[in-house]
Amino acid sequence: MRTQPRGILRVIVNHGTSGFFAGVCWVLAALRFALAAGLLVYVDHGPCVACGDAPHSLAFPYYDSGLAEQSAWSYFFEPVHDLSGIVDEMSTAVDVVTLSTRATWNLQDNTNAYHVEPYTDDSSMRGDRAHAFRKKQRAAAWSVMQAVRPLNYLRQYIDAFWHGAGLHGHFVLGVHLRGTDKRCEIGGAIIPPDRYFPFIDIFLSYFSNARLLLATDSPAFASRMRARYRPLSAGGRLVVHDSMRAEGNLLHARLTGEGETYAKGVGAVVDMLLLARSDFLLLSNTAVAETSIWMNAKLHTGSIHLQDGDLPSQVRRALDEISVWAGAHPAKQGFRPALMACAANYSEPEC
Repeated sequence: MRTQPRGILRVIVNHGTSGFFAGVCWVLAALRFALAAGLLVYVDHGPCVACGDAPHSLAFPYYDSGLAEQSAWSYFFEPVHDLSGIVDEMSTAVDVVTLSTRATWNLQDNTNAYHVEPYTDDSSMRGDRAHAFRKKQRAAAWSVMQAVRPLNYLRQYIDAFWHGAGLHGHFVLGVHLRGTDKRCEIGGAIIPPDRYFPFIDIFLSYFSNARLLLATDSPAFASRMRARYRPLSAGGRLVVHDSMRAEGNLLHARLTGEGETYAKGVGAVVDMLLLARSDFLLLSNTAVAETSIWMNAKLHTGSIHLQDGDLPSQVRRALDEISVWAGAHPAKQGFRPALMACAANYSEPEC
């Protein structure tokens, strides 16, 4: 007989305007709490959420009302804990617990031991402070990321796309461009494609076999990247998955067609899983790209964050800590000074 669990924690979406990957952060925090408390976890990311003083419906649903299962987590990921058979083997009743609104929010307080966040709203947290924050959060997320397991159909799809799109066997530079409705008071300024261009150009110049993998929520950003780097199929080096995009943010779109709500969600999940396979990642404040980093320990240091400030220090740490940059390959001898100069000349747009 299995060991009797102390209870089961039902994890629900934290508030009515939560996006899917914001919800992933809350799952990770709840999972860290549950493990410490000896609880099993199941994720219920459906129409019921905790916000204010009582549950109410999601303002921007990303579950599909046309499907029998309305927990979006179950569309993309395995159950955090496999509860099949456990109930039948229990010798006594076990409580299923849903945290109160206050307790749910307290889990994500940045002073809490269980806190897992992709970025901070504290605009003064820059440079070394931002690095320390991000290092701590990535370690916290990594401690439970083994529980975030994509479903088999997604793993197979990602493998097929990676090979079919020409990424296999190449150095892959991942780039995530967060656009649309990003708000200054939450994630800082939108970083447009032209601020990424100098970094991308250096990577493509020094790595002749490199492929550029783009993920973005903005059709306009995708068009600008295609115009500059050209798709691989047209003789360029750019690969973009055909995910649903809209300048107004698809999260807010009221889609009524069969499977459309699922389609907008799966595109973002596929983008995240593809970015997680990158060899190096350029990003700004975004839960999608940060989740990719949480899924691949190599990216914890193999990335440059364009909204953390002090880019020269970021680049220096990345170059020092990743063995691939330590090689003496002639084609890469000028890479370090070129990337350091690029970082020194970078200026972040203001809100």
